Amino acid sequence: MFGSTGFRVARVIVSLGAFLVFLDACYGEVSPNLLKNPGFEEGFGEEPAEWWHFIATGNGAEAVWDSAEHHSGTRSVKLRTKTPYAEQVYNNWYQHVPVATVGAKLYLSGYIKGNEVADAAIWIQCWRDSSQEPLSFATTSMRQPVRGTTDWTQVETSLVLPPGTAFLTIRCVISGTGAAWFDDLQLVVEEGIRETPLAQVTATGEGKSERDTLNDLLEAHKILLETNKSLTENVKLLMEEVAKLRDELKELRVSLDKERAQQGEKDAPAGGPPETVSPGDVVPGDTAAPAGSESAQ
Repeated sequence: MFGSTGFRVARVIVSLGAFLVFLDACYGEVSPNLLKNPGFEEGFGEEPAEWWHFIATGNGAEAVWDSAEHHSGTRSVKLRTKTPYAEQVYNNWYQHVPVATVGAKLYLSGYIKGNEVADAAIWIQCWRDSSQEPLSFATTSMRQPVRGTTDWTQVETSLVLPPGTAFLTIRCVISGTGAAWFDDLQLVVEEGIRETPLAQVTATGEGKSERDTLNDLLEAHKILLETNKSLTENVKLLMEEVAKLRDELKELRVSLDKERAQQGEKDAPAGGPPETVSPGDVVPGDTAAPAGSESAQ
């Protein structure tokens, strides 16, 4: 009985090891930051490298590569609108990210500081090729709005990249009046999902055709589904092994209890049950007597 259970324990341990190897093959560590110059430390003249800005004309609005305010390092970017626009306007700093990982979940985080700002946020936008057709959108303003005057506040949002995504746009945005600073942005793939390289289409639409890109996305999606199916099957088999092992251990415990009880009956003195014993006395089944007493006969 014990030998059989021990063999099954060893087999489950081997299964767990193989399962962890399988997980490592299918999954990976957190990806590096997908953004370039995420802390706005590098730049030329009055512009941070890898970032561009949109400012609607008039109303004293401005976009500044700022050295006076920063969460870390020596720089941040600032947006300010002095007076309201007639219509809703979203002035912003932005960066295009020419990468797509079908089915992957992206996390975007950063720090925002506000000064009498109506609303400040960080956005993720997913686009289909050069057609500028939006596919998905997420903003930190939904759950972590930054409004009024605040110190540096960490915000975050996430989304799952839909099939057909060719590139992303990350935006630091203000709406309404006021000022806000942005720093230390980070865009990463969720921990546990390894990136599947796909056609990387630039923001200008250069690269593979939309059909080729879509085919690559569909193929990657197919691979992801097959991987998930295999993972589910392995988890199911592993759980079955664990359940069997639990039952066998339960049976082993019952068997050992019976053996101990039988051994106790054999060791009990003839003529009836033992007298009440103190914590220092020998109880039936013990092999050693307390110091200073004679061994049980």
